[in-house]
Amino acid sequence: MSRDVYELSPFELAMYLAQLADPYSTEYSVDCFFDISGAKKEIVHSAVSDMIRSHEILHSRYEERNGMPVRILTDDYPRILWMTAPSLAAAQEVALQQKVPFDLKEVPVRFTGYELPGDRILIRMEIHHIAFDGRSVTIWQKELFNRLRGDSPARESDLSMRAGAAYDFEPGLEFYRKLFSDGVPIHEMPLKSPRGRNHPGADREIAVPFPEERIARLNDVAKACGVTTFSFLLAGISIVLGVYCGSEDVTLGFPVDMRGEEEKNMAGMFINTAIFRLKPAATKPLSEYLREVSRMVRDAAHDKWLPMSEVIRTLRIAPDKSRNPVFDVGVNYLFTPELCREGKLSVAFSYELQTLRRDMNITMHRHDGHMDMLVRYASELFDEALIRRFLEQLSYTLSRMSDSPNATIAQVCLLPPAQMEMVRRFSRNAQRFIVDR
Repeated sequence: MSRDVYELSPFELAMYLAQLADPYSTEYSVDCFFDISGAKKEIVHSAVSDMIRSHEILHSRYEERNGMPVRILTDDYPRILWMTAPSLAAAQEVALQQKVPFDLKEVPVRFTGYELPGDRILIRMEIHHIAFDGRSVTIWQKELFNRLRGDSPARESDLSMRAGAAYDFEPGLEFYRKLFSDGVPIHEMPLKSPRGRNHPGADREIAVPFPEERIARLNDVAKACGVTTFSFLLAGISIVLGVYCGSEDVTLGFPVDMRGEEEKNMAGMFINTAIFRLKPAATKPLSEYLREVSRMVRDAAHDKWLPMSEVIRTLRIAPDKSRNPVFDVGVNYLFTPELCREGKLSVAFSYELQTLRRDMNITMHRHDGHMDMLVRYASELFDEALIRRFLEQLSYTLSRMSDSPNATIAQVCLLPPAQMEMVRRFSRNAQRFIVDR
């Protein structure tokens, strides 16, 4: 291949094929917002333009050569469209109403600058997931801040250094063969209506805030149990999911970052999906289950470069357009980058979660010492009341896990008091109805 034409990584290829299968989809369009104070429009414009030129992923396009999808480095640099807006919220609202699918034969990124009152500027970067992931945001925010304060960052190694890398998927495939040697379990949350032919997107969101003191308590208990906070939270999620699915065998999907030391400052697509299969049996001691979850988190990320498509092919999973091939519920653990500030200059970041084709996606969003449990769910499949009860149960179960780490799973997944009272009232009313008749 020529110097400016590169083979796709397994994850770029997966994104390319997904977009090709549904050209009008915006599922993989990511909206990033950079709120800037203390910098003139001309300085911001120059800094963003320089960054577009310095990161090759921001001026690459995708097509097929000799029957193979490739990435092509171009001199077609995206331009910044400038507008004015009366407020930050108004600018974001307008931006999100203007989602247009990307044609990957063109550079899949768009920039819009909004001049706001009070000498603030909002930069919206709408970019396809084939070119950007969560870590890329942190890299981009820090570099933008450094450029705005007058630094000229040294050019980092770029994505092309990985082109043509060899991958050995066999160890990861063997892990999944053993994990699903008895087949892939199918479990179902209570649906409000039968599934349609096509899998709907998770289009509604509910957030539950976790204050700083509660997060500190979770951190302390997880550490005392010898697991990470993520493993502790994942255990709670899987326990409650098992209750709502009526199963002691559940699978979840989780995005993992594949960057190593060489790629740590590269912007691009370095996210893969790991699959967790967990068995929250009611009689199992919580301490034992936490160790199992921690071990699964470690083992499932063993071969981070293994594409999900290879797992599906190896497991010979029959296609079903109405649901995800392996898991119905995804989990994520996100950190919003801290505010970059020096004097009057500051760069803050925010984003819009993707509308993924999942039954439900649970995002643990850490920011400013707090955490929000964000649940996006398919309103076509679930009643809002059910999801709210699920979240109430999850919050209560995590509290019981924190207070009683030596309990059994059955003892930590009791109904919250309010839900228990509803059941009691229903039972009393049902009994009166039977007696009256």
